[in-house]
Amino acid sequence: MSNFTMSSRGLGGDASFYKTEAEGQISRPITEGVSYSIAGRGGLLWGLNKPLLFSDRFQLGGPTSVRSFKANGLGPHDGADSVGGDIYYSVGASIISNIPNKPHWPIKTHAWVNAGRLDQVDRSRPLVDNVKDLLVKPSISAGVGLIYRFDPSGDGGLYGELLKNRALQLVTPGTSTAALTGWQALNGATISVIRESTAVSTALPNALQVRIPTGRTGTAGFANTGYSGIKVVSTWKYTASFYYRFPSSTGFNGNIVVGLQTTSGQVLASATVPVSGSQTTWRQATVELFPNATPGNNNNLFTISVDAASAAGQTINFAMLSLFPPTFKNRANGMRIDLAEALAEIRPGLFRFPGGNNLEGQTVERRWQWRKTVGPMVDRPGRMGDWSYVNTDGLGLLEYLYWCEDLGAEPIMGVWAGYALGGTSVAENQLDPYIQEAIDQINFVIGDPARNSAAALRASLGRPQPFKLLYVEIGNEDFFAANSYVYRWRRFVTALQREFPQLRFIATTNPGNPVLTPAPTEYDVHVYQTPTWFAQNVFYYDSFQRNGTKYFEGEYAAISTNPNDLFGSPSNGRLVYPTVQSAVSEAAFMTGLERNADIVYVIVLTAYAPLIGDFERDNYQDCKYWNLGDTLHICVAIQHSCKYWYGSNPVWYCDSEQLA
Repeated sequence: MSNFTMSSRGLGGDASFYKTEAEGQISRPITEGVSYSIAGRGGLLWGLNKPLLFSDRFQLGGPTSVRSFKANGLGPHDGADSVGGDIYYSVGASIISNIPNKPHWPIKTHAWVNAGRLDQVDRSRPLVDNVKDLLVKPSISAGVGLIYRFDPSGDGGLYGELLKNRALQLVTPGTSTAALTGWQALNGATISVIRESTAVSTALPNALQVRIPTGRTGTAGFANTGYSGIKVVSTWKYTASFYYRFPSSTGFNGNIVVGLQTTSGQVLASATVPVSGSQTTWRQATVELFPNATPGNNNNLFTISVDAASAAGQTINFAMLSLFPPTFKNRANGMRIDLAEALAEIRPGLFRFPGGNNLEGQTVERRWQWRKTVGPMVDRPGRMGDWSYVNTDGLGLLEYLYWCEDLGAEPIMGVWAGYALGGTSVAENQLDPYIQEAIDQINFVIGDPARNSAAALRASLGRPQPFKLLYVEIGNEDFFAANSYVYRWRRFVTALQREFPQLRFIATTNPGNPVLTPAPTEYDVHVYQTPTWFAQNVFYYDSFQRNGTKYFEGEYAAISTNPNDLFGSPSNGRLVYPTVQSAVSEAAFMTGLERNADIVYVIVLTAYAPLIGDFERDNYQDCKYWNLGDTLHICVAIQHSCKYWYGSNPVWYCDSEQLA
């Protein structure tokens, strides 16, 4: 992967510069379960006839840019007064490997080395001398350790879909472990991901191709393992669907057998789909499965097979496969019953979606785009999420809105506001299409189908009446790009207030810093701190002015015992699991939120760690806040207990950041 960008400013306004950046990256597997990556990037900012602004300069370092360097910390500007740099480079190499004998664990071993420098250009010296200084005086970091992959809690968690990698979204065709995640061949069949010459849709270019061997008896085909196995209950009805076609016409006539079975081969349910080898265009099949038993564990498979003898030598392509159990309140494409009921017990008064980092994306192109999350599943391309796994976007805008209704919670909907996590702020004169995107998103929710195309789209999907919506959040954690938020807030809110004067718009910078126009009436405040900090700040809001401004304590968590390295390693104070101390300190802080309910009118159920976590097998537990991922049992952790007892207060707030 490589990328080159170049821009210039100087036709007006307060900026005048030339700016260019280049980056490249290569990642390759070494052996099964071991891969390496090498990356490099560099940039130059050259002022023309005006002083350079902070928002123009390069900002590097930190967890989302250059690993193990402090934010803006590749050079002499390593400190709280850092103002960015005009010239930089960074290079890095890393190796990631499975834990020996534990390939399914989300923990991986990791070794890396990074080098780079961020500096200001000395205009009194030749540019080549500035470049030489960068190269001969690098900052270097290296390390080894463990990394943890955040478990997806929407896909594979709250969202009811049981198949992992169901649509082969954003995977590289071939037979690699990554491409075939969740899939395995049965009885000698061969499977591979292909880039379809005649794709099932423009959104889903990949297909799963199965080749049936010759000389076999019994059945042959493929199976899906699910996210952490597949829960099978004899009293449930399962709905399975898939698209299929033969890449070239054949004389085959027979049945595809769709089923559920244990990993030891016991058939739990099956249904047949008659197929013909002349079916060379895509056709969708849907079946219902009724299990005859409830196994004692989740070591079960979803299978698709054919009679190996009669189908010998046949090739069949499959796309957009799906398996759904019963869902919460029987919603089509809905939520998993046990997790949804556990969340509903908290009785949250509000629900924020589609999350924070999940909304922003690492780049502008990878931002959450509402139009790509609505409509038939076959038309949703998915996206690489911000926690390094693919989001299917089956849990899309419409599903979030129905979920709010089913939960009895008022929605707080975020709109993308021109900033991506990688550090990109869209220039003010380029914001118009993103503002229109936000207007269309709101119209999809509350617009009149007779007068607006986005609202008409909602009606075409079976919801002619508008949804309830009062709160719209402009961006997420924009204190990371506070300077550009000044103009981004102004442009977005001015346009949105003109279109939707009845709505209330929430700012996401630190309250009062910077000064925003129009003045916000609501702020979303996020705090990650130590248990000591929470205990000492019970009276945090007591001194806030009563001037009509309201505050959402949108995210908070006691995540470390080390105030100087909150996001560091467990050996340096980071809390791997909730503790009694962290739970009690958060509960104490919540008493202050309740006491100041005249201005803090949302008490929050969110945290840095996933709201929903997975009880890993082999005695490994990622008990961050709720261990709700285990498909047989629900285990409620300490933080949930703390917040549950506050849950009788109807102003509880849930955040879909943890569902992304």
